[in-house]
Amino acid sequence: MFLMRFCSRRRSGLYVAPEVVRYGRCTPASDVYAYGVLLWEVAAGVPLPELLSQPEGGAVRSWLAQQAFVPPEEAAALPAELLAWPGAGQLGSGGRGAEGPAEGACLPAACVALAEQCLQADPRARPSFEEVCARLEEMAGEWPGQGQ
Repeated sequence: MFLMRFCSRRRSGLYVAPEVVRYGRCTPASDVYAYGVLLWEVAAGVPLPELLSQPEGGAVRSWLAQQAFVPPEEAAALPAELLAWPGAGQLGSGGRGAEGPAEGACLPAACVALAEQCLQADPRARPSFEEVCARLEEMAGEWPGQGQ
């Protein structure tokens, strides 16, 4: 069982799940949403402010700017296709097909897919943290320099 926390500020941001902005309630599912963004930040290997200042962060910057003017009840989930993944191209683009990341990519396709699932707009569609941990353990051998 978890204790539901009530958030004092309701505003859109990269780490803030849309239901937190809409209803002001943080849950384990909203934490999973934030973890999806964290996966992107860790994969890029740079702090989020630096990542957003790079050309690859332009689409996300534009989305954030638009969300700043959206009423809380209309807050949206971060579209996963806006995230430029190092070595994997962009989600939803030629960088990741059904077979996984682009040739020469250094990021496991499973990591990109996990982040995409964590960023689902519907909290019920997101994996639990138990599932996130299990999937990270499964893909541990897929990271460059591992399991060789």
